Amino acid sequence: MISAKFGEQKFGKEQKKDADSKITQKKSNRTETSAEDKDLLDIIERAKKGDESAFQQIVDKYKTQVASIAYKMVGDYEDAKDISQIVFVKTYQNLVSFDTTKKLSTWLYRITINASIDFIRKHKKHKHELLDNIFGELKEKKQDVEKIYQRSLIKWAINDSMEALNPRQKAVFVLRDLELSLIHI
Repeated sequence: MISAKFGEQKFGKEQKKDADSKITQKKSNRTETSAEDKDLLDIIERAKKGDESAFQQIVDKYKTQVASIAYKMVGDYEDAKDISQIVFVKTYQNLVSFDTTKKLSTWLYRITINASIDFIRKHKKHKHELLDNIFGELKEKKQDVEKIYQRSLIKWAINDSMEALNPRQKAVFVLRDLELSLIHI
């Protein structure tokens, strides 16, 4: 009985050491990125106070990611640009309510997904790629005609399948795709 209690105490101490080392590791990871985080927090605070150049820095930092997510949701570059503008207008209007203990990128991505879903609901248009576009692509690159054709078919199948999804399912698919692309970067 005594040895069992001693084993439990020893095991408990080892668990505590492991937990302490994980906490220390997390703290060191935070300090590595804290300079970048502090800069971003400073920019956010300035933008909250109405500094337009600070808000422009936020737009410049996140415009590519926002447009990319919007494009993945709607499948059209012009519509994605429109959605991006909507996202940054909403961001500007609601920045004062942003909780700086959270990540700005996560907040922006959520706004982008919601704006994309709203756009899809409002416009309910189905995009169909013209066969002329596929054939034009094939003529341009004769050396890899088969690969280009296969890619076009795959793109068409994916886009066609995504059109069948409701906006919430589409958002999950796009966010999962985004997560995988960030892992590869």
